[in-house]
Amino acid sequence: MTYKKGQSGNPNGRPKGSKNKQTAAIRDRVSSFLEANFYSIEQDIKKLTPKERIDVLIKMLEYAVPKLQRSEVTNVTTLEEFVQMSDEERLGVITTIKSKQNVN
Repeated sequence: MTYKKGQSGNPNGRPKGSKNKQTAAIRDRVSSFLEANFYSIEQDIKKLTPKERIDVLIKMLEYAVPKLQRSEVTNVTTLEEFVQMSDEERLGVITTIKSKQNVN
């Protein structure tokens, strides 16, 4: 199919908060690899200096724990808008509200 510039087969675009299937598949594979090779990886990590060990652990955590996105509270006026946000956006709203409560 040929589309005009600015148009596509999905005019609404990708749904907000939907997960990237390729990224999820890679994370699953890395997690499986780490589980299968945990003992040997653990032994290798123990041979590193403390600084190198921390660097490796931080890099590995990126695959096991999703990074949180910074976000600002902007025009969230209804519960429906809040529900339609991604998990990261909702967490950002909650964190912002909590930090404002701690300041007051």
